[in-house]
Amino acid sequence: MRIASCFRLFVVGLLGSILFFSSSACAAVLFVDNLVAGDCVTNYNISSRRCDGSAGAKFDTIQEGVRAAGPGDTISIRAGVYRLTSSVMWYPQTTANGLPGQPITLAGYLTETVVIDGQGTVDVLFFISPPDTGATSWWVFRDFTIRNARQNLIAVSYGKDLIFENIIGHGTPKPGGENFYVGGKGEARSERITFRRVTGFDGQNIWHVGGGCNGSNCNGAPVSAGATGTTIIDSIAYDAGADCFKASNTAVDTVFIRSNAYQCADAAYDLAGSLVVIDSMAHDSDTGMKLWDSQKVLTGGKAVIRGTRVWNNRNNGIETGVRRSDSDGGGGGDDLVAIENCTVVDNKINIVVDTSSDRGHSSYLSLRNTLATHAQYNGACSERLALKVLNELANNLLLENHNVFHRDPNDPPNACGGGDNPLSEVISYRDMIFQASQVNDGSWERATGFGAGSRSFDPRYVNFAQANFELRSESEAVDRGSLIPLYHCETPGRHPGHDCRVWFGTAPDIGAIEYDPHAGKPFIKTSFPPTGYVDPRADQNPNTGDLLGVSEVTISFSESASDQSGSVLTEANFEFRYFRGGEWVSPEEADLGRQGEAPQIDLLRGEGAGPYTLRISPRFPVGAWTEMRVVRALDSNGNSFAPGGDRIVLGAAPLDVNQDGEVSGLDLKLLAERVSQASLGSSTEDLTLLDQNRDGRLNGADLVRAIQLVNGIKTSRPWNNFSLGIAP
Repeated sequence: MRIASCFRLFVVGLLGSILFFSSSACAAVLFVDNLVAGDCVTNYNISSRRCDGSAGAKFDTIQEGVRAAGPGDTISIRAGVYRLTSSVMWYPQTTANGLPGQPITLAGYLTETVVIDGQGTVDVLFFISPPDTGATSWWVFRDFTIRNARQNLIAVSYGKDLIFENIIGHGTPKPGGENFYVGGKGEARSERITFRRVTGFDGQNIWHVGGGCNGSNCNGAPVSAGATGTTIIDSIAYDAGADCFKASNTAVDTVFIRSNAYQCADAAYDLAGSLVVIDSMAHDSDTGMKLWDSQKVLTGGKAVIRGTRVWNNRNNGIETGVRRSDSDGGGGGDDLVAIENCTVVDNKINIVVDTSSDRGHSSYLSLRNTLATHAQYNGACSERLALKVLNELANNLLLENHNVFHRDPNDPPNACGGGDNPLSEVISYRDMIFQASQVNDGSWERATGFGAGSRSFDPRYVNFAQANFELRSESEAVDRGSLIPLYHCETPGRHPGHDCRVWFGTAPDIGAIEYDPHAGKPFIKTSFPPTGYVDPRADQNPNTGDLLGVSEVTISFSESASDQSGSVLTEANFEFRYFRGGEWVSPEEADLGRQGEAPQIDLLRGEGAGPYTLRISPRFPVGAWTEMRVVRALDSNGNSFAPGGDRIVLGAAPLDVNQDGEVSGLDLKLLAERVSQASLGSSTEDLTLLDQNRDGRLNGADLVRAIQLVNGIKTSRPWNNFSLGIAP
């Protein structure tokens, strides 16, 4: 007998979006407990941990619990050390899979400490390698420590839709061991494997994604289909005999978000497949990041590094190139390597770009908004550079848009022969050396054709010695960068619930850490899509959707908040504002009489940091630019909410060009005039009220979309909380 337990498991997915598996039926909870020997068929007692209760089935071993589970079940492991003599998951003994919406969950019980120990005798503790006919799928593993394997702690050879979270894994051999392995099995590829809040250490490679080889340039390596869609979020890897994070050339679309690698004997990140690294760290290793394989080939087609800090590595901070052309057997193609808004500091050479002529590239390499400063001084005077570009060929190389190359001003003034040379040398391009002054006066741009907008200056880090690479308010890097589409938020300020890079001031900053003039102030951290509103600019699928108006809003804060007297927040701490005539006004000032009664706010639930759920009745008028603000609220230190972080935009009438509260033919006429001005290059107007299709431009497509909307052709995608760009 299984004890019924209806549950909903929330899992945060790529870039912070919330995915959830929701069981539509009551599922079984099975227990694993080795405190007292003997299985409990139906009468496990959670309190006594014996067979004298009614909580359901209990097993002595994890393997028994795994074999007994079915879709939607949870296997709860009670506190203790579970010493294995064989793998937890090993086919054909284990064949059960979860289902979409009904995963099987293997988890430590509540906050109890669970340790799974291979005792150094089990090759692979979790060996997910089913027959080629079907992958292991829809499992969640969380809340335990796993240690001491002869080869791998976790090996996924053929899995799909698996999640590992809140796990500590350590103890595989050096050399030879890999703590976490994700690869393929022959022609079968693992797909959508997620690691979140996982810490790994003490192994040869801590993570290895892809595995094997893609069939070309294998050099005797096993052939494998590899893995696609592996995501590693908020995770840590350190104390590696070789690489901390490794992705072979069979790893497709591997994503690292807010991950940290250090104390790696070789590379913190050794990545050859297609990949994205966002807001991560690589430091105190031999090399920070290698963006190619052992043949110096980027086989995956793209490597995008954004918002990442790379520092204090013994050799190169980031080294990269591009894959070979078809004639060289490397596949060729229009590859992309992009290093954007990064801080690469205190490495022997901060960034190395190898564009060797024998590779015949057809590729695009972009370095933008990046700080490459303070190359190491360790008594040697050669090869201490912010940037080094090798060899003869540099096809489609973009080194511009506000990069900063700088040498450590604290270098001994006469250590390398004195004077300004070579201590001020910052860039080596092919066989040419450029000093800081030549970057600033444009000499290197004129000589190479690259480097527009780049400078050499001290970025003024908050505390370089303690690796605090935040910018001081007086830094020249503040507001000196360029906005990168689909990466930066469209407008300055915080945008709760959005997957975009926040920036402040007149332009994004250069480097990985944006200077925040409102640091320490609370702000709205998360908001969920309001109920009942369809933004007509969010999609272009016609004839569906219904502009009903917002009826409910849910938000949470970055920290606990109260009203000015220290009491819990009430409806009085939330209010609406409307955009009329080019300014924000209250509902009363907006003159909503012809559109219906001004809406009222009822706080249904919420305290502290939230979430707060607010009901809006009646629904606010659709024909209004509308936002909700938090007012007269403070954090525990008495700080008021940060400007821009105290509000969310709820809805808009984008066609109301003249802001009279109505959409009419006059608005179409005015929009046509603006489009005409834009085509002549004479329009300087804010696009917020004009850009109907949300592509960042004002052109004829906006007029076509506006005519569709006036004629009642609506759209289907619900309001998704994108900023509509209205500044207070």
